[in-house]
This record gives sequence, structure tokens and C-alpha cells, in this order.
Amino acid sequence: MAVLPSPATFVGREEELDFLSTRLDPADSTRGPVVILLTGTAGVGKTALAVYWAHRSRDRFPDGQLHVDLRGFNHRGPMDPAALRGFLLALDVPKERIPDDLDTQVALFRRLVADRRMLLVLDNARDTDQVRPLLPDSPGCAVLVTSRRRLDSLVAREQAAQLNVALPSAGQAREILLTRLGPREVSRDDPAVDELVRRCARLPIALAVAAAQATVRPSARLDDLVTELAELSIADSADTDVPTVFALSYHALTERAARLFRLSGLHPGPDFGTEAAASLTGLPSARTRPLLQQLAAASLVEELPGGRYRFHHDLLRDYAVELAAREPERRSAELRVFDCYLHTAIAADRLLYPHRESIPVQPRREGVALATVRDHDAAWAWFTVERTNLLAALGQAVRIGADDHVWRLSWALSSYMGRAGSRHDWRASLDAGLAAPRRIGDRRAESTVLRVLGRVHTLSGNYPLATAVLQEALRVSAQLPDIVGQAHAHHAISLIHERDGNLDDARFHAERAVALAESASHEARAARALNQLGRVLSVLGDHAAALKCCTQAVEVLARLGDRASLADAAESLERVHHGLGDLVAAIRQYRRALQIYRDFGDLWSQAEVLRRVANAYLGLGRDSHAARALAVTLDLCTEIDHPETEEVHTLLTATSARIPAGERNADTHPA
Repeated sequence: MAVLPSPATFVGREEELDFLSTRLDPADSTRGPVVILLTGTAGVGKTALAVYWAHRSRDRFPDGQLHVDLRGFNHRGPMDPAALRGFLLALDVPKERIPDDLDTQVALFRRLVADRRMLLVLDNARDTDQVRPLLPDSPGCAVLVTSRRRLDSLVAREQAAQLNVALPSAGQAREILLTRLGPREVSRDDPAVDELVRRCARLPIALAVAAAQATVRPSARLDDLVTELAELSIADSADTDVPTVFALSYHALTERAARLFRLSGLHPGPDFGTEAAASLTGLPSARTRPLLQQLAAASLVEELPGGRYRFHHDLLRDYAVELAAREPERRSAELRVFDCYLHTAIAADRLLYPHRESIPVQPRREGVALATVRDHDAAWAWFTVERTNLLAALGQAVRIGADDHVWRLSWALSSYMGRAGSRHDWRASLDAGLAAPRRIGDRRAESTVLRVLGRVHTLSGNYPLATAVLQEALRVSAQLPDIVGQAHAHHAISLIHERDGNLDDARFHAERAVALAESASHEARAARALNQLGRVLSVLGDHAAALKCCTQAVEVLARLGDRASLADAAESLERVHHGLGDLVAAIRQYRRALQIYRDFGDLWSQAEVLRRVANAYLGLGRDSHAARALAVTLDLCTEIDHPETEEVHTLLTATSARIPAGERNADTHPA
């Protein structure tokens, strides 16, 4: 684990540091983790104290440190307990193996840290419900929580020790200011220092901003800054007012940098890249980067690794939000940043699934900058970095009534969400995406979102709801009329009936999908439907007809280069060969499909294929190979909350019991 970066400057707090050093010793715990709660007003320095102590105490925690900003008091709302996903990634759990279900994530996390000595810093917690899923349940770890609230239930149930972080004394505040002023020549008894401390209300964040303003204006005397603060306070009818300190730095910015700061208050997520900032202003990225550097030099924002930025503190974000509320170009700036995320997401989605059917999108607005996404890996990385911002942008688009962006963002996110194992967010984004076209009467968009939502419910095992959603998609497509959309809906409904054993209906819908796609001369859609028909025929026992359908589908999809659909077709051929009794050929097709599913990170399909290959090995009498495949299948099913997880567990138990003791621990690959 990486060590948390130490604050650039840290002064005083010796009593608080001693308290943490005395209490935060995991060796003293025999029951569970040691938990300390730091409370105090906004800007008082809770985070700096926690991070500084974590940095200087890193030797106490040989297995590393984990940190998350829970954003409990962010104006856009707190981060939900899905923050746990970030911890699992930090603990080297592959993204495709992270469970979607929160309870399963919690169990996996606690299992991983059970034998480790680690420090967890849970910053800016709004309430105990945010914290509890992130707590280990065994000794060895220590947890440091910061919050503006008391969190009495955390103290009562988890026996957290509470430390109230008070304002620094006047003397400590002077030291903070003088330390931050750096090499500037300032007399320690200069009355201007005391006046700056007073006007900053001794808040460390305000002192940091005031010191930054003095640093970027080396020719100005501290007396001049105090005078400017007094003038701003009179204009605002205030005396000691922290926002006035922020206003001092804001008014000292160039016109363009000040505009960027105001408009940054409209950004939906917790951090942003240069392209999003440029889109807010409508300026090119190359002209936006120096403006971001101005804001960073004034301690209004801080630069993160990878050229990303965030507000230096929530109080500064609140100040920017207040300024943005009076911004005449507010709406156009918000639409530009939505365009930035939407158009980049569509380009990235195209790299993940090149043969996915496209949606109509208006050209991006003038002044919109896009991130550069060149290949599959870059697309996945971009979605991973921007996931929180994309969901926040979707939510903000809902709030301001930008319905054209709402449904398109939900669509553009859906491929990544499905593969990343974020089924809760996937459903929620599509629910929002479905409401938007219904509000504006866009029936074609409605049918598009309905089809994707039907897939979510199908993969979740809720077949009645999936069928109802897809039947509605079919009705809307028929009314348009949209022949290819009808074929898609029939195909999806056939898959549901195949899964729930209603094979006559499954065959009817598959045949309708083939006929409609062929009538529309849509070769790829016809091949996918033909593959689905082959699957149904195989289950019905007509293996010869199934082999013909699936072989033809494989040939067409291979020629078109549609690898995602080709994997489905190869998996169907596996079923057919299995039905024909050619188990070796079935396993060969399984290898082909599984490799593509792994490349695409499709956990659901990997689990489905591995379960069937286990059955093939059982048919060949190779129980140890079958058990190995079933063990991997069980892990996958558990992670994605597969509705047949218990059945896989039962089959694995029965299979393992038949294996001679000497073979049970053999390191044999399932294929």
C-alpha cells in the first residue's frame, strides 16, 4: 500500500498527536480494530492532523494505509458506501472480480485485511452508516475517522475514542501563517500577522489561502493585504469572515482565472481534468492549464496526480458554488461539461464494444474539449477514473432538466457498468435514463433504454420484470416502427424464456428476431438472433439444426469482426457439441469463448461457460478438472450475486467428495 502524502506544512497539535499515538495502537486490541473519531468544525484541520499522523506513523502499519474522502458534506451529496470498491482495488482485487453486492464486498474486504496491520483513514464522514461498511472486524488494523458531526452511535457501538479538534490557539495560528509565508521577511511581532490571524478566525484553511495570496504577491506588504481584507469586509458588512479571506484571493486572480474558479463550482463531481475545466469555460485546454495553475498557486484548488484538480477544501467549493449561482452563463457552462463527458464516453464505449448499435447524438457545442481515448485499455482507464464524475453529471443533468443528456449518458455508461460489476449503479442510471425520454416524448430513445434495462434485470435473475420491460420495448419499437429494435427485443425475450425453461416461447421469439433482422438486411443482428435460435434448438434436442444455425452465426460474426457476439456464438457451439456428445469439441469451443469473455471482463458469461465446461468434464469422468472449474465458477457467482450460486456450491461439494484424497490439491487448470 502507498503511504499517504504528508501535508506540505504542519504546525503544532502536539497534544492531539500524542493522543493519537497513545490510542491508535492495533497491538492493544484483542477484540476488533482500534477506532478514533476526530470531530470539529469545517476547516479546523482534522484532515491535515489525520494525514500528518498517518505519515509519521507509517512504520506502525507494515501492511500499508488506505485513505478515502467520503465527501460527507459535499454540496452534491456524500459518497455512498461504494467507496469500499476503491479499497478492494487498492488491495489488488482485479476490477472484474469485485462483487456488485455491498454485503459481499464487505465480507471480501474484511477477509482480506483480517491478518494485516493497516491504518484506514476515513475522511469527511457524514454519518455512521457511511463508515460501518469500511470497518474491519478483527484486531490488527486501526481506523481514523474525521467528521464535522459527533457520530455518537460509532462511539457507542464500535467503542470509538472521540477527540474534538479545536481551533488552534492564537500563537499556533501565527506559527501556521508564518510557516506558510516561507522565506518572506516578516517580523514575528508584526501587528499585521495578528490581524490576518484574527480575520482568518484562526481556521487553518483560511490561513493557508491568506498565506498563498501573500506568497503570489511578494511585492505587497502584509499591511496591504490586511487593508484589502478590511475593505472587502466593509463591502460585505462583515468583520471576521472566512469567505472574505477567500474573496481576497479570488479578487486577486486574473479575469479568466476568476471565471474558471466561479464556473468550477458547477462541476458535478469531486475532481476534474483539464478537458472538463476547459469545457466549463469554453476555452481550449492549452489555455486552461495555466489558469488551473493560477488557482493552485492561490491555494484555491490543489493539483492531483495525472493532471487532475480538486478544490483545496469543501469550504472553497461552497464559495465557488455561491459565486456560480449568480453566473449568467451557468446553463451553457453546465451543458458544455455534459457534452465533454457524453461525447468522450460514447467514443470510449465504441472502443469497448465496436459493434454496439449506435444512438443519435447532436454535435458537441462550441468550446467543448474532449479527452483523448485511443484504444480499449485507455477507454477502460478513462471510465474508471471518471466513473464518479459521470454518475454525478447524470444526476446533475436530471436536476436541471437536461433530459437529452440524461438518457444518452445512461446509455453510454451501460457497457462499462455491466462489465465493471456495478449493477446497482447500472440499474439506477438506466432508471434515470428511462424517465428522461418519457418526459420529452422521445419514443425511440425510450425503446433503446428499455432494451438495456431489460438486460440488467435478466442478468440479475428477475425474469418477470425483465420480460415486462422488454415487452414494453417491443411495443414501443412496433409503434415507431423500428424493425431492428423489434428484432433486438425479440432476441432478448427469447433469452429470458430459454433461461426460465419456456422453450416454445423462446423458439418463437428467436425465429421472429431472425426474420425481422433479415427483412431489415441487418447482417450482424440477424447473426446474433440466429445464434440465439441455435441455443434454443440445442436445448430442445434438435442438435443438427442447432449446429447449422450456430456455425453460420460464427462465420458471419467472425467475418464482421464482432468479437463480443462471436464469444456468445462460440459458447453456443459448445452447448451444441455437448448435446451431440462431442465433449472434447465442446471444451475446445469453451476455450475460444472464455478467452474473449476474459478480454472483455464479462464476469457473468465467464461463470456461465465455466459451469458448462465443468459439466463436460463430468461427462468425461474427469472429476478433478470439473471441481477446479466449479471452484472458479463459485467464486465468480458469489462476486456477481448470481441467482444460481447455491446450486453451483452444491454441485462442487458433491463433485469434490468423489475425488480421491491424493488428487484434491492437484494444481490442475480447469481447461
